[in-house]
Amino acid sequence: MPKFSVVIPSYNRSTFLKSAIESVLKQDFSDFELLVIDDGSTDQTQTMVNELSERDKRIKYIFQSNGERGKARNNGFDHAKGEYVVFLDSDDEFLPGHLSHLNELSEQHPEVLLLATNYEFFENGKSIKAPIDNIEEGFHDYSVLLRGNPFASNVCVKKSNPSYIPFPEDRTYSAMEDWMFLFSNLWTKNLFLSKKSTVRMNEHPNRSMRFHTDIIQKRELATAFLIQHFSFSKREKKQLKGNTFYFLAIHSYLDHKKAQAIRYFFKSFLLLGPSKKLLILFPKIIVGQKMISQLKNKFRS
Repeated sequence: MPKFSVVIPSYNRSTFLKSAIESVLKQDFSDFELLVIDDGSTDQTQTMVNELSERDKRIKYIFQSNGERGKARNNGFDHAKGEYVVFLDSDDEFLPGHLSHLNELSEQHPEVLLLATNYEFFENGKSIKAPIDNIEEGFHDYSVLLRGNPFASNVCVKKSNPSYIPFPEDRTYSAMEDWMFLFSNLWTKNLFLSKKSTVRMNEHPNRSMRFHTDIIQKRELATAFLIQHFSFSKREKKQLKGNTFYFLAIHSYLDHKKAQAIRYFFKSFLLLGPSKKLLILFPKIIVGQKMISQLKNKFRS
């Protein structure tokens, strides 16, 4: 039995996937298996993965009909033979020492069922701080998710976990399945977060969070699902809804929908009250993203 089973779901991302796989193979901790779950790709994914698996038998290729990432991750979890299952998206990478650090954490906290590390965004050759950077190291429950999902899909799960709840597979919530998964699993358990950055998330135009109209719809639906299925206090429900409206205001702004962004902004303001993040966002909405981009380009030239 390997210590770790690394699960990478992928759909038509062979150009990114090779780098993700290689980042796993380069880890200094070698006691792992790597499961690539091909979610019905029509590109060169199978050929590329099979070529790599000829050189390294720790790589296993599993094909499934297209069912989105939730189904692919669950499929990987079901096939995993490791003591811990580590999730990695096909367009992201492990930084050196990620698995060895997770191994240390698992030995320090054998009772913990979920582990996570800090990560960085990488865009245009530069590292950018991620939302997780504002979260303290230590144990966290579901309350850390009321603002959104700071962990993304960067989690490691103990396989022998009788209370484990799999990812939702309903396409209605695609792109929000990580957030919903964590709410389900942190409702009664804690996650341990290390502040050491050991994962790189690569920003690119085809990342799911860039499809703003779709993301807005999915976030609204996911929030409604959570409120219906979890017994939040009145204060928690207010915080959850207020932060969702803030999230929707940002994506409406990025989608150049000023009137919609303003509506979501005021809904957030009424629930959360004045805050630094809202005071920063409002003038951006009023000026508009196009104008801000033009001003930035003007000052750079």
